[in-house]
Amino acid sequence: MKIAETRLETVEEFQKSQAIRLIDIFMIAPILVLAGTKKELSPALRIGLLAIGVATFIYNGRNFLKNYQDDKTESDNSKS
Repeated sequence: MKIAETRLETVEEFQKSQAIRLIDIFMIAPILVLAGTKKELSPALRIGLLAIGVATFIYNGRNFLKNYQDDKTESDNSKS
């Protein structure tokens, strides 16, 4: 089952959400993964931090690229 969501947002909102995704990709995810490598933490906590860090990277990276491609395609279509 595929669920598609369509919504209208301003350019400012779009740029803000993309900036937040980049922060998640390049700051939050690496910090979580790094914290998950600390030997002082319990194995369950380490696995949890690693999993959340990797999931954050994948989820936000995929959405950033999809939004980027959609925006690029939309702007190319408006130029034609």
